[in-house]
Amino acid sequence: MASAQLVINSTTGFIPNITECVTLKNTLCADPLCLGVDTTVGAYVLNDIGAASIDVGMDPNFAPLWSQMAYVVTNVIMADYGGMDQIYPALNAVYECEARNSGLIWANYLGVWSATQTCRDDAACVTAWTNIRTNTIAGTMDLGTKQDDGAIWMHIPAIDWYVPDPSNTDAQFCNMVFAALEEENAKATYILVSMTALWFTAERQASILAFCNKDMEDFVVGVVTTHVVKSILIFTFVGLAVGSFFTGVGCWCCNRKSKAVNGV
Repeated sequence: MASAQLVINSTTGFIPNITECVTLKNTLCADPLCLGVDTTVGAYVLNDIGAASIDVGMDPNFAPLWSQMAYVVTNVIMADYGGMDQIYPALNAVYECEARNSGLIWANYLGVWSATQTCRDDAACVTAWTNIRTNTIAGTMDLGTKQDDGAIWMHIPAIDWYVPDPSNTDAQFCNMVFAALEEENAKATYILVSMTALWFTAERQASILAFCNKDMEDFVVGVVTTHVVKSILIFTFVGLAVGSFFTGVGCWCCNRKSKAVNGV
């Protein structure tokens, strides 16, 4: 009788397909804590896609989920062990091994969560990230011309963190960029840049950036136009006032001279 095909299910955790990576996992992730994180991550991945099992190895379609769920689950489980705001190191090494040997760049899936880790470790960045979210939802940024297009954010309850919803329009993503510029926080901006570069296709990236450039151009033109109009009005008013003043002075002088000639 043929043996059953090996698959990843809710009790197996991640199963590498590459011999090198199988050995690596057996070496690095043999303790109960690592195995507990491993099986929980696998269960979360399957639950998210609504499947009972998936093929072994690092499928590029599921790689983003493995990175996200590994980051979240590690945070939750390790909270009882002093905290760990990153993917469990042993599992991260296994994922990287499998991705690399499958022709994938693991950093492309890990990048956003690495940027998130960097931000969450800095109180100023966390504040900036919160401000970016609230300002883009309310449309209270000064930059841009589409402030009324409130952004959509997803909440990850397990780690109490918000990320932009992929369904946001180009205008909504640009509002996030403009809000980030107003916060002047490089680490918060780093998250948005990572998301744009790693979560979207090249076509969508180009579309977002083109829209941002055009919207900023329109904003600057609008500001300049407004100031030019104001300047014209001010100079016109000043010119009229000064002209009226000198006209009045001239008339007064002429009248005084006329009276003097007439002996008045």
